[in-house]
Amino acid sequence: MTTNQTLTNQITLNTSQSIFLLCDHCLWTATCLGRLHINQVLGANSICPACKYGQLSSFPITANESFTYENSKTRGLEIVFGIRK
Repeated sequence: MTTNQTLTNQITLNTSQSIFLLCDHCLWTATCLGRLHINQVLGANSICPACKYGQLSSFPITANESFTYENSKTRGLEIVFGIRK
C-alpha cells in the first residue's frame, strides 16, 4: 500500500466515524455521523446550540460500537458504551 493510499484510508476512517457530543454545562447531546458534520452543525467554535456554553465533550463511536444514555434527577447522566450486536 502506498503512502497516499494509507493517508486516504485514514482520512476515510476518521471522517466516517460517528461522534457523540455532550455539552458539559446543560447536558445537550447530539450524534454526528462524521467529523465533517460537526463543523457544519456547530461551526468552527463548537459552541453548544442550546445554552451557548463554549465547551463540548466528544466521544468517537466506531462502527462496531453502540451506546445508550439516560438522564435522571437521582443519578444524573449515565452513558453506557458497548459492542454493537
